[in-house]
Amino acid sequence: KGANEQSQPNIRFAIKKEVKIEKTIEYSRSDAIAFNTQAVIKTKDKEFNIDLEYSYTKAFFEQHKETLEFEESSFLDPLVIQYDGSATAFDTLSDTMSFKFDLKNNEMLLDLPALKKGNGFLVLDKNHNGEIDNGSELFGPSTNNGFEELRAFDSDGNNWIDENDPIFNDLLIWSKNDAGEDTLVGLGQSGIGALYLTEVKSAFTYNKSVNESVAQLKSSSIFLREDGTAGLLSSLDFIA
Repeated sequence: KGANEQSQPNIRFAIKKEVKIEKTIEYSRSDAIAFNTQAVIKTKDKEFNIDLEYSYTKAFFEQHKETLEFEESSFLDPLVIQYDGSATAFDTLSDTMSFKFDLKNNEMLLDLPALKKGNGFLVLDKNHNGEIDNGSELFGPSTNNGFEELRAFDSDGNNWIDENDPIFNDLLIWSKNDAGEDTLVGLGQSGIGALYLTEVKSAFTYNKSVNESVAQLKSSSIFLREDGTAGLLSSLDFIA
């Protein structure tokens, strides 16, 4: 499956800066992202034609008359899989719900925006306790490169994580319902057959307000369902 492609190095600088503004501010912002891919994927007995095109725009307006002090923080990136084909592409984060989680694996709980219905974290329950304990069981927070961490498990070197890779049956999708209850479902149970490991940069910033960024979309790839349809696998950076 898949072409013999290699991903390009994704070099980012962690920047932190503080800004102070004393004035009346009228602020409008519109962020947009477009993602498209075309591919012909051949297996031993099937051929899938993939033609995906997604776009997403988010805009808001605010007016402030105050002193604003804010800083831009560094980010850590877990991989997020949009497993529900009916979900709006890239409309990933809840505007109202959040949860506390030890993303940095340092026993400190961070307040993270919840994922919307149809989205989940790609995880590996390393201690097999049926729970996701901290960021070490996600792909990305330990190294800030989730795709590279996942790529290390591509045992046959075909640039896909699929049933031929021993890790495939252990990979889970971690999601939360509206009550904050956890659900862990295997890729196969979700009808997912393969994860593509070549990523493309897809920078997009998720903001709650003028002075509050909650996450950045760093890069995206696709996954292939057993029925031949495809969906999004993204590296989504949360504020660390």
